[in-house]
Amino acid sequence: MSEIIPQSLNDFWSPSINGETFIEFQNYCRKVENLSISDVEIIKENAKMIIQRCIEPDSANLLKRTNLHIGDVQSGKTLTMAAAIALAHDNNFLLTTLLTGTKTILKAQNESRIESILQWIDKDRDKFYFYKGDDSQLKTQVKQLDRDLRSGTYKTMVVSIILKETKHIRDLT
Repeated sequence: MSEIIPQSLNDFWSPSINGETFIEFQNYCRKVENLSISDVEIIKENAKMIIQRCIEPDSANLLKRTNLHIGDVQSGKTLTMAAAIALAHDNNFLLTTLLTGTKTILKAQNESRIESILQWIDKDRDKFYFYKGDDSQLKTQVKQLDRDLRSGTYKTMVVSIILKETKHIRDLT
């Protein structure tokens, strides 16, 4: 039997939370979702905790780490994941993958909501590429990410939302 020991909070990095994308996300929460400042602050702290548990994108650290975000129905998971994506974009992450449930209808609901939130905060449509199964387009986006990496500019993040089934994970990989 193996034991899972949580990492100390001191082992995590601290993402910047003042980026343009995340500020627009906070504006979305206030203007569209009509959330209070304290509600937005809770979402911000949850998103920060999710991102800081990831490996820092510009780090030479080759370790892999997976995060699991769970919560009750209607507890704000989808909004928090959109917040985490916005925060990840501002902190130079190039790719994010969300594993939704095992039901296509639930995946479609999550995908639609996250995409509409991210499109609201990305009015120029240049920050996020939504992978929807078009492998040739994904290859083009990955090549662009490689060029961006070499030039030192990070602009577009690949966002994929897939069912949490082995086949879909393998296909994306």
